[in-house]
Amino acid sequence: MSGKSKQLDGLLQRAMSTSPAVAANKPAAKPTSNVEPAPVQAVKELRPKEVRLQIEVPESVRRAIKARGAESGESAREIILRALKQDGFDIPDELIRDRRK
Repeated sequence: MSGKSKQLDGLLQRAMSTSPAVAANKPAAKPTSNVEPAPVQAVKELRPKEVRLQIEVPESVRRAIKARGAESGESAREIILRALKQDGFDIPDELIRDRRK
């Protein structure tokens, strides 16, 4: 047995002998709390998972998107998602809004 194993065994024995529940062979009481856990639904992220999509477009398209964003204050993401929505994709407005604002 190594020195560390003996040290660990010693620590465990001392902890077991000083714990009243363990010394009396009784199960330890569970801590009580008046706070109820939040429902699972409230904890889960309500927004769908987002993934990166990289595409290559003509330089003129990229410049046009950036220019429109500078004029309107929208991000390239907002401009592209709004265009996809107008083309018939099912994208709720709350998912189009810039996440940084």
